[in-house]
Amino acid sequence: MLKVLVVDDEEWTRISIRESIDWAAFGMTICGEARNGQAALEAIRSSQPDIVITDIRMPVMDGIRLLEHIDAEYPDIFVVLLSGYAEFEYARKAIGHRAFDYLLKPIDEDRLRDTMSKAALKLLEAGARRDEVNRMNRQLNEIGTIPLEKFLTRLVTGTAGGMPEIRYAMAKHGVKADWECLAVTALQAENFQAVSERRYGNDADLTGFVLLNIVSEMLQKEAGWLVFRFYGKNDLVVLIKGAENEDEENLTKAVRDKLTEVAAALDGTIGIRAKAGVGGPVSLLSDVHNSYKQAMEALGSVGFLGVGPVLVAREVSGRNDSYVFPEDKEKAVLYYLENGYTAQLEAWIEDFFSDWASNGMGRPDGIRQTLLELMVGVRKLLAKYGIQLDELLGQRSLPDLLWQRLDSLRQMKAWLQDSLQRIAGAIADKRKTGSRKAISDVIGFLHAHFFEEITLYSVADSFYMNPAYLSRLFKQEAGRTFNEYLSEIRMTAAANLLASDEELKIGDIAILTGYENVSYFMKKFKEHFGLTPSEYRKQNVGSKLSM
Repeated sequence: MLKVLVVDDEEWTRISIRESIDWAAFGMTICGEARNGQAALEAIRSSQPDIVITDIRMPVMDGIRLLEHIDAEYPDIFVVLLSGYAEFEYARKAIGHRAFDYLLKPIDEDRLRDTMSKAALKLLEAGARRDEVNRMNRQLNEIGTIPLEKFLTRLVTGTAGGMPEIRYAMAKHGVKADWECLAVTALQAENFQAVSERRYGNDADLTGFVLLNIVSEMLQKEAGWLVFRFYGKNDLVVLIKGAENEDEENLTKAVRDKLTEVAAALDGTIGIRAKAGVGGPVSLLSDVHNSYKQAMEALGSVGFLGVGPVLVAREVSGRNDSYVFPEDKEKAVLYYLENGYTAQLEAWIEDFFSDWASNGMGRPDGIRQTLLELMVGVRKLLAKYGIQLDELLGQRSLPDLLWQRLDSLRQMKAWLQDSLQRIAGAIADKRKTGSRKAISDVIGFLHAHFFEEITLYSVADSFYMNPAYLSRLFKQEAGRTFNEYLSEIRMTAAANLLASDEELKIGDIAILTGYENVSYFMKKFKEHFGLTPSEYRKQNVGSKLSM
């Protein structure tokens, strides 16, 4: 059973949590209670709970300080914070630090059930993962030896240990380890999935085997080649070329020429479009990870500017690390977007890519990072209009798109042209609707959320508007002030509850219509209707007001 500790200085809150749901149904049990954070720490040491439910505002030690202690000393414990409306934002910020979730007082039973259900699921998943890791470690220990492919993958990623360990493993697998000069090449099948589906029944393992087999057969008669599939990646073949008494220039050229032949053969035999990056030469096996890193960087640049299928690392390293994006250019594109200047946008894009291409042919990752930073400014602009960039572009992760799917300058340019035109169009649509649409949305929000803690400032923040501007615009369009309109909605809702449900308590109606203070609710109700809630109920049973 998962153990839960409840921490609150109010006894009735602890009782409410303890009795409100069937804890056993979630595989949980209440293992203890505490009145403050200090007492909770003592209880944690003795009972080792899995979950701590704690109030924020408590004497001696509050909930946030308790959260900090738990985070430092017991990182596996899930913490759920309890707060009133006054601490709501405080609690929400704590979620970003370490809290699992937060619950508002008075605690809603359905919300508590949902939170505990999610916590139980995550705790069980974490436990299952730990068990799986332990099982795999036991298996590895029992096997004792590491397959060659896995070892070589570790070698090129720099996790195979020092030279003694590497020499021992290479000798064990019968692989030569004393070359004077070594260079690593990374070869990848660009259309691996399509070939797998078309020729090999969507069997990725078989497709990877065929790819590796063709490359190996082409190199088996030549000395110094070590060919293997990168462990866990069927579409990536790694080649280590060893040579003696050969200068770096000749070695690099020989590798490039041979890999160009291999790429042509793969295309001609099974239709695989291969690209390859060649790393710089190194003198020790323990340093091949540096050559591999360069090879992968070169691989990522193949075809970016129309070059390929094989690119040598020094051709990439000669480029600039990044393209410095002038501030005035960003301001210009944001201005064009906001004002719908589509022709100027197109010209801006042409100038941008021309500037980048002529700037020493900066590395592909440089322009990717530049475009990502540009979209940060665009995202802020769209926020003014309540537009979500990811939803507008239909792309959940821009980094994934830029780094994984856009492989050439041409693709990036086409993507930017389409994206900026769509963004300009979305802003234009928003601006056309004008102030009436904005206030209509605000009014709709008030009708949907009047029972929550709402202020002019919170609504203005939700709609990315200046509070003073919203206040003036609201009165102009709605004919009443923001607070007058919100009060009328709440009063109408309260009147309908009074008239439709004679068993509902006045205090409950106050909370259901957004009033925490019952006395204040009753005062406002009488001011609005000229009757107390009880008097109104007696006179209007069965009637209903339109909101």
